[in-house]
Amino acid sequence: MQKLLHFHLPKTGGTTIRHHLVNQLGEGKVTPALAGMRLADALVEWDQMSAISGHFSPRHGDKLPLDRYSFTVLRDPMDRFLSEFYFSKIDNSSRPLDRRTHALDLDSYLDSLTDRERQEFPMQLEMLYPLGTNSQCTLTQNDKLSAALNTLELFSSIAVQDELEDFTCMLDANFHWPCKPTPRVNVTSYRLNLDDLSTSQRKRLTLLLETEMELYQRAREIFKKQRRRLLSQARSKPDTNPALEAIASAPDQTITPPKNFGDLRCVIKKVRVSGPISGDERVMIGEQISISVEFEAKVPVASLNIGIAIKDDRGVLIFGTNSMLLGEVFSLTPGVYIATYRMLNRMPIGKYHLDTALVPTESHYDGCYNWIEQAASFDVYDIALTTFEGKILMDAQVELAPASDSSSCASAPYITANRAIRARARLNQPLTDFNSKIVAMCSPESVQSGSEVLLPVRLKNKSKLTWPAFGLQPVVLSYRWCTTDGAILIADGLRTQLPSDVEPGQSVVIALHVKAPDVKGRLVLKASLIQESVAWFVDRQPSNALAFELTIT
Repeated sequence: MQKLLHFHLPKTGGTTIRHHLVNQLGEGKVTPALAGMRLADALVEWDQMSAISGHFSPRHGDKLPLDRYSFTVLRDPMDRFLSEFYFSKIDNSSRPLDRRTHALDLDSYLDSLTDRERQEFPMQLEMLYPLGTNSQCTLTQNDKLSAALNTLELFSSIAVQDELEDFTCMLDANFHWPCKPTPRVNVTSYRLNLDDLSTSQRKRLTLLLETEMELYQRAREIFKKQRRRLLSQARSKPDTNPALEAIASAPDQTITPPKNFGDLRCVIKKVRVSGPISGDERVMIGEQISISVEFEAKVPVASLNIGIAIKDDRGVLIFGTNSMLLGEVFSLTPGVYIATYRMLNRMPIGKYHLDTALVPTESHYDGCYNWIEQAASFDVYDIALTTFEGKILMDAQVELAPASDSSSCASAPYITANRAIRARARLNQPLTDFNSKIVAMCSPESVQSGSEVLLPVRLKNKSKLTWPAFGLQPVVLSYRWCTTDGAILIADGLRTQLPSDVEPGQSVVIALHVKAPDVKGRLVLKASLIQESVAWFVDRQPSNALAFELTIT
């Protein structure tokens, strides 16, 4: 069977299409709903999958694969925008998307668009045109339209959202799949309909989406032509089913049941993976991930090592650690406990499983209280930050807390046996040069009281000394909340860690994590670097600070 590529344009019925592919091919042969990946990277990483589906980020010169049946679905541009706007405002309001879609009505949102945002407003055009050009320069809207029209001709087939049922039937016929219904999923629960737009709103959207309307009309023409051709072929050729036979004859993978073993003197009761922004079983790249292991000690335990292992959907170990490796061994009385690991998630988008172990020593071969494979699963589904490449070490912390009145525990330092001695944390010397520059990469105007936001900034080390990111007395980014007349309201904000040491003259981009105060009105957010236990950079030189004047609503 020829492999497929579904180039999913947002809010065009793509989730429905992916579900249809899963129903026809099976969950194991279709990628998860990918988001934010470069198309070229997705084609390499998921090459073994029968169908690749997702929101891709193409670059100029990227090409559709010749060995896959590639298709995409377009939607009436005005209808698509309204669906996405209200989906972000209502159905996806808990995700850290553009805050304006949460806070503003339609007219205010359109008023807030910058000139650059207006140029990039036609989403479908912006996502398609890079596949139709090799230019490495900025293109005009007409050039983008020309490139996007070229791209439509490169797909194996094109669909339009209001004919989605016909398109899935065409896919079934093309690949000789049994015809199956296509229930709509991921539908916007409430939105303004096209007929409800005012004359002014319709005029403004028409002006913004003029080039994309031409692209959409061309897509409709292509779809109708392909549908007529398929109907003609169906009348002239008897139906055969080689594709379905190929799917059915594919060898089944032998499934090994997950392991669950141990002497059960300590029993794992519940394992939970969550992100503070995304919730249970979901986390974004750049978001903190929390792994909690609830267990019961049936007897007194003199030595307990709590381990975790994160594996991808192929079973490849992505990250593993245990409390002894992190420098602690626990002793506890009978009772119920919750162990919690917290770390910054740097794993790429995909599906993951978590193994958990309770053992008395560094190795379970010396004895095991309880070991459970695939104790929990979670998805890395989106990207909170896009300022990194590759796979890097994940830093973790572990803590153990009693969860019942009868429980008590203690921790003691632990030195890993039979390994070279390494410093757990380097001691950084106090800085003597605090010259820095912080540049805002967005222009926030308001935040909701009590909310937490991410503000991307660029930091430049203008001193002659390296800023240490790790160890004792590291350099971190924080902030103060002040009144407009300069009085300090909150003197010490949340800390944002540097991704790595920053050399003199080097610049890095990070997201400043800010919690808004529980007050309302006009305030000044003053961002500054700090060397912990040494000094705030702004206190040594006022020009080191970056000030945002914001309205707390």
